Amino acid sequence: PRAARGPEQSLKEAQIRNGGLLRWPRLAPSEDSGCRVTQSAQARRGRRGGIRTWTRRLDPSHPENIELQASGLSELGVQEYVTSQLWDLWYSERGEANKQTLMTIDKGLGNRQMWEAIELRYRELIDEHCGQEDDVRVWTEPANRLATLLFLMGRHAESKTWCERILESKPWHTGALSGVVMVCTKMNDLEGARAYGELCLPPTSEISERKKWIERNVDIAEARLAALEKEKAEVLRKNDDAGDSGTAWQ
Repeated sequence: PRAARGPEQSLKEAQIRNGGLLRWPRLAPSEDSGCRVTQSAQARRGRRGGIRTWTRRLDPSHPENIELQASGLSELGVQEYVTSQLWDLWYSERGEANKQTLMTIDKGLGNRQMWEAIELRYRELIDEHCGQEDDVRVWTEPANRLATLLFLMGRHAESKTWCERILESKPWHTGALSGVVMVCTKMNDLEGARAYGELCLPPTSEISERKKWIERNVDIAEARLAALEKEKAEVLRKNDDAGDSGTAWQ
């Protein structure tokens, strides 16, 4: 088992994980990196498989990562690229148009005077896509961005609640894991910071533990997504008939 970590160490490690960069709060994916969404079931299956593909590539020894390093990209650069692909999948869960809407909202985060309006926009997206019960399985990123904003606003307890909702749905969400450690630290919740720090993606220097984390969370993701696909099968069919392209969960 991994040695127990104090809250400061947990925060420090959360900040260097996920390819070596602090991943929450963060900016949106670059506008030219988007996944183009089609209406076909085959395309949706391909995007659903993306979580498996890109999570496994968090392993620095993955053959495709080795190829990139052989071409001159550093290990840190490769992990940054892989992590950006995961973020792009999460942003694109409800299709390209909704991804662009979320990215546009994100651009205002640097202006404190816009925070109140941005909070309303994030909540509107959550209500629209996740329903009255805030089922963040459907689209996680508006909730993750709301958690980020609440953290910036100093509303740490609310931010933690949203992080925990995300992690209950998607325990492999590396951004929410890093974020909840930061929130717990701000709240002086030392036990929480330590516990969530243990769940974060281990750094590349702990390759054996990192591989175990990857395989465990790929298995969890596949099981959760399969169950959700079964639950939402009728909704997917209706969306196909209506031409709604944003129906993949990552």
